[in-house]
Amino acid sequence: MSLDFAKTGLYATIYSEFHEYPFPDFMEENKLCTYTSKKPSGQIYRISSQIVGKQYVANYCSYDPRLFTDDMYKYIADARKVKAKYDHSLRLVLGRYTVRTEIEFISGHILHWPKYLSMKDKPRFIERIRAAYVKFKNDWRQEFEAEFLNYCGQDLQSLIEAKAAAWYYVTYHPSEYKSDVTYNSTMERYMSFPWVLDDYIVSIAIINSTRPREERFFQAVSAEMIKNAVKETAEFLFDSEDEDNDSDDDSEDESSSESEQEGQLADVLEDNTENYTIEQEHIQDQGSGDRYNTGTQEEEELVISVKLSDLIM
Repeated sequence: MSLDFAKTGLYATIYSEFHEYPFPDFMEENKLCTYTSKKPSGQIYRISSQIVGKQYVANYCSYDPRLFTDDMYKYIADARKVKAKYDHSLRLVLGRYTVRTEIEFISGHILHWPKYLSMKDKPRFIERIRAAYVKFKNDWRQEFEAEFLNYCGQDLQSLIEAKAAAWYYVTYHPSEYKSDVTYNSTMERYMSFPWVLDDYIVSIAIINSTRPREERFFQAVSAEMIKNAVKETAEFLFDSEDEDNDSDDDSEDESSSESEQEGQLADVLEDNTENYTIEQEHIQDQGSGDRYNTGTQEEEELVISVKLSDLIM
């Protein structure tokens, strides 16, 4: 009857038990072409789909007290500025590669694919994302280590740990998240900032894992300590600039005095050479004059002798 529909105009009734759907529901194909799978993968899919997705960061941030160090207050003010730059740079990179979340960019596991990508282009896209994150991480790690490249003090390791702890503090401490005026409801706050220093963070946590937890580890660092640290660093930089300016002035004075001495020596040498050339010319003139004078005296003697001979004869 269904084959004769073009001639008779009568369609055949297809009952529900004759329907066959090619795709199981966990493959997430067209819902009109799927069936409920009774396999374990189908059961897991239906259970997981009922779970409501939650943001990994809410109004509360979990802060690990093992990452608290006594000297990290010296770097908190600078860490706030650097984190603002980091978040802005990360936001630009995510927009460039059309990646929706920070976790997808860091892990390389893309959940929300761009619509223009085909199945063949997805592996290449993942490689580009992973390479971009490696470069991004290395650049910000160099930003962290630039301060300590020429430092040779014995307290180098403690300073590195204090700065790494400050980067973790400004990212995860609840006081920093709630009182942050840089971000508003339209800008997402990223949490991967300290994890560009993953080896330093893990090392600090391992070292401090056995120490007893104190109440001050959970409290916010006082604003006065941070301000005093900023003043100390500003005074130190100002004094170092003064020393550099003084050394530059001394070097300029020394160079000017040396140039003056060289100029005086050059003038003396020029005067000596001029006097020497004048004396040489004077001596030469005298010698040439004597030669000419001897010649004229001989001629005069010859003339006189000839005239006397004429008179005698």
